[in-house]
Amino acid sequence: MPNQTDYNKAKEIVELKISFLIHLTIYLLANSLFVIINLTTDRETLWFKWPLIGWGVGLIIHGIVVFLGPELSVLKNKMIEKEINRQKNKKYKF
Repeated sequence: MPNQTDYNKAKEIVELKISFLIHLTIYLLANSLFVIINLTTDRETLWFKWPLIGWGVGLIIHGIVVFLGPELSVLKNKMIEKEINRQKNKKYKF
C-alpha cells in the first residue's frame, strides 16, 4: 500500500485531470451552443470564433499545466538536487 504522501500526490494529480476534463466538456458544450446560435441567427457575422479561440487558449494552458506540471516538477527537483551537489562540491577560496 502506498504511503500517505504518495497517495496525496496521486490524488492531487487525479483531481487536476478531472478538473481539466470538466473544463473540456463545458468548453465543447458551450461552444457548440455558440456555433448553433450564431449560424441560426446570423450567418454573415461569424462571432462564435472569438469565444472559441479565447477560451481555447485558456483550455490549452490548463491542459499544459495539468499534463506537463508533474513532469516539470520532477525536472525542477532534479535541478535542485544537482545544484545542491554542485554547492557541496564547490571549493571555496578564502
